[in-house]
Amino acid sequence: MPRASAWRSGLAAAAILATISIASPASACTIGTVATNFGSYNPMSASELLGYGTINVSCPAGVASTAILSISTGGSGSFAPRRMTSGGVILQYNLYTSAAMGAPVWGDGSAGTATVSITGAGTTTSTTVYGRIPGSQNVRPGTYTDTTIVTVTF
Repeated sequence: MPRASAWRSGLAAAAILATISIASPASACTIGTVATNFGSYNPMSASELLGYGTINVSCPAGVASTAILSISTGGSGSFAPRRMTSGGVILQYNLYTSAAMGAPVWGDGSAGTATVSITGAGTTTSTTVYGRIPGSQNVRPGTYTDTTIVTVTF
């Protein structure tokens, strides 16, 4: 039987793709994301693994913007829990609006999930995406991924 250290998995975290819903004058605004990256997960450990990503919304000077940021369920079709996969093996995780990483999870405002409201004008507003993978999930080594969609509604 392999030693516990041989069971470390390299994870390519919950990749965040971006879409944007815009209405004038915010049509000049742009969105960018940095994927939530968890690093290596040890399924033999009871400790949770934390990861962080970023959503950046930039609007030009003179364009005041208030926007709502929402994140889709990803491939699992569920907010609780979201799931990364590797060859059909599931690794549960979730995304949160605050460093406390408690309920509610970051979603689209439905089913008890939260969204984030931002305000900015002439600057880039950066918002952190907080991620957590619960410990003690019996998964094999591999690269686990999920794709969630960030929607910015002005």
